[in-house]
Amino acid sequence: MKNMLLTKNIALGMKLNDKGQEVAELQKYLERFGYLQPPVIAKGEEFRMMAPLARASHFDGATEDALSIFQELHGLPVTRQLDEATLQLIQKPRCGVPDKPYAVQRNPSASFVAQGSKWSKNILTYLFKEFTPDLNAAVVKAVLQNAFRTWALVSPLSFHEKSTSGDIEIRFVSGDHGDGYPFDGVGNVLAHGFYPPPGGGGFAGDLHFDDAETWTTNLPPSGYDLLTVAIHEAGHCLGLDHSLDATAVMYAYYGGARRALLNDDINGIRSIYGTRNRTIWSGIQAAVDGQGPFAGKAYFFKGGQYLRYDWGDDLADPNYPAPIVGNWRGLPASFTTNLDCALNGQGPFAGKLYLFKGNQYVRYDWATDRADPGYPKPIAGNWPGLPASFTNSISAAVSGMAGFAGKAYFFKGGEYVRYDWATDKADLGYPKPITGNWRGLSAGFTSNLDCALNGQGPFAGKLYFFKGGQYARYDWATDKADTGYPLPIEFNWL
Repeated sequence: MKNMLLTKNIALGMKLNDKGQEVAELQKYLERFGYLQPPVIAKGEEFRMMAPLARASHFDGATEDALSIFQELHGLPVTRQLDEATLQLIQKPRCGVPDKPYAVQRNPSASFVAQGSKWSKNILTYLFKEFTPDLNAAVVKAVLQNAFRTWALVSPLSFHEKSTSGDIEIRFVSGDHGDGYPFDGVGNVLAHGFYPPPGGGGFAGDLHFDDAETWTTNLPPSGYDLLTVAIHEAGHCLGLDHSLDATAVMYAYYGGARRALLNDDINGIRSIYGTRNRTIWSGIQAAVDGQGPFAGKAYFFKGGQYLRYDWGDDLADPNYPAPIVGNWRGLPASFTTNLDCALNGQGPFAGKLYLFKGNQYVRYDWATDRADPGYPKPIAGNWPGLPASFTNSISAAVSGMAGFAGKAYFFKGGEYVRYDWATDKADLGYPKPITGNWRGLSAGFTSNLDCALNGQGPFAGKLYFFKGGQYARYDWATDKADTGYPLPIEFNWL
């Protein structure tokens, strides 16, 4: 396929009754993206029959009408000729999915367009077939997971990567790659996504990136931002057409990094699949990562309820929050609400979960999924060496990882205590101030923490501190807080 974008040398002011190769190039562009009817219409693209059919190389009435529709839909002055503003837009890189200016009934109060087909299930799988040499495969996988998660956060959908087969196949390819829509080289068309079955035909749901492009993840992008394009194309794979809102993710043209959904995008996906039931908690009282048969999950506690989080999906599981009562077996009544903190044992205490409230604690066994008998017990005397101020309440607790494995850390106010699992005793010289010892934490996270949580799966090696409606991320390997934090809990977690 030849370059579909017009060159800078094309004559501005091209209008009705003009003729020649420049008119032919404009017509090719309008045909490619749905505004003129092509000479041959592929199966599954019957919508193209609704477009006017122009006389080749002649700026006839059909070409003028098609150009004016293009201008109108994209908010340009309807000059009915190739003016500067129109030329600037059509020279921008864009999605390869054609627009459907004549085939959709547009809602006058919304810019989004639902294409008409949708997945019949809410749990979807995806598979990588080819990668790009521009980025490490692990980076590409993380970006695509993030793209799918962006849509999952505002809809009931969830996505799981598979190694052998999937609903959505992801490929980085160039030129003619066998789907009937060959890519056109550097710039121009960046990618395309096929609609869900039956709308996408034999490639239903698939997502293809043009590997002739330079793909990047840095900001500002040094090439094309992979996450921006991936979120857009994933929208097509889920059943969304192009939006007329030039600031929306689903707008056809690439304008730099655009990584967050707008209300138009959100309303569009929800018009197809509905809304994810989400619980946004601030002031989370306790958190812990699951162990044993519950590895891969995280648990957040507030009041008499808890939420379960899946590290692989990076999403809260459906049907939560749920009551602590009845789901955490054997807990005494006083420990079924308003917990202070939670902590996983290590070393000789591995497989045990410790729940703290006031001056008492309960030991829970992950393997049997029930509280051990004989609890609650007082903190004082059972956690040797803890200073008196830490035996009447603890705000947050977490076990160390990487080079800090074998230690537990208890936080209260602006101080912390380090505990040694092997000797079952607090280390000497504590408490110490959080400030200066937990490097890089912002001032707001150096006192009165709500809870702490170790990451698992793709987030292993990271420690998360929660306070109010925000969280900070700490790296065990570098012993330093990651930059760019704190961030809001909302949309990043719950």
